[in-house]
Amino acid sequence: VKAQNSVGFSEPSYSSDEVVPITVPNAPTNVSSVVGNEGAIVSWDASSSDGGSSILHYTVTSTPGSITATTTQTTLSVPGLTNGVAYTFKVSATNSVGTGPVSAASNPVTPAALPDAPTGIIVTSGDEQVYLSWDISDGNGAAIIYYTITSNLGTSATTTGNSFTVTGLENGMFYSFTLTATSNVGTSPSSVATGNVAP
Repeated sequence: VKAQNSVGFSEPSYSSDEVVPITVPNAPTNVSSVVGNEGAIVSWDASSSDGGSSILHYTVTSTPGSITATTTQTTLSVPGLTNGVAYTFKVSATNSVGTGPVSAASNPVTPAALPDAPTGIIVTSGDEQVYLSWDISDGNGAAIIYYTITSNLGTSATTTGNSFTVTGLENGMFYSFTLTATSNVGTSPSSVATGNVAP
């Protein structure tokens, strides 16, 4: 710094301490999410600029619900979500100055668990066949894609409905069956085996 009067300028002052201009970080990019059971795993690319001050943490916020969680990493498991509800996520970065702008929203995900095992199975015998029907399984947040019917002989078949006719059986021979339900999350445990039935 120099001072000026009518005569002229003073000698310059001693130099100040060094300072580095800083601002808030840029928004993270490429936010993506993967479905979980009552949660989701969210990942992103680090902010392209930390604003001149190291990033202290990232904050992930869900829509809907505004559920938030923080981490120092670039991936985070977000708990406390509701199965069957679609969520997207945005991420912001915070440094010593403050919190920067939020990212673009992630892809939507719908948390879900494995389906429940089929119940309420009814078996009716026919000529060289048996007819099975059952209650529609709870998909626990995901739609049931198909059911698998497996006999005590190890043969199996699939159907998208909640009834099925097993054909090609031998009259007088006893058969029993178990069922599973499959969604995009996975396959349920097996149902309780039916009682023996003979066509």
